[in-house]
Amino acid sequence: MIALIDPAQATAEAVLERKRNSFVVEAYENTKIYPSLDAFAADMTDNNRPHAFVVGSPPAYRGSTQKGRDVELSIHRLFPENTPAIFLEKPLSTDTPAEADKVAKTLVDSQTVISVGYFLRYLRGEQSSFLSSYL
Repeated sequence: MIALIDPAQATAEAVLERKRNSFVVEAYENTKIYPSLDAFAADMTDNNRPHAFVVGSPPAYRGSTQKGRDVELSIHRLFPENTPAIFLEKPLSTDTPAEADKVAKTLVDSQTVISVGYFLRYLRGEQSSFLSSYL
């Protein structure tokens, strides 16, 4: 884990401390905290260029073209060539479908790999329902 980007410094420090005091310490021992994506990009070198972003912000901050609600597009702007993969949770956006479509088109056109989490898929009942629809 290269960086933890969170404007809430105290929260980020607490999360990082918990990670460093657990069995995953090796993954977080060199992680740096940044208040913004721009601050991370200003400090980034070729050696710490990310391969992927895990976006954990609330949906009101992503899935839009509006400044401050455009995490995916901000990542794309900082990495216009070979944009790192992006993992998001649902819902993808709380903006209008037209705004979300603009974001999706930009990412698809740039061939950015996007993965969307759906934790309910691991529930036994959900798996049974899903599988029965294909049998």
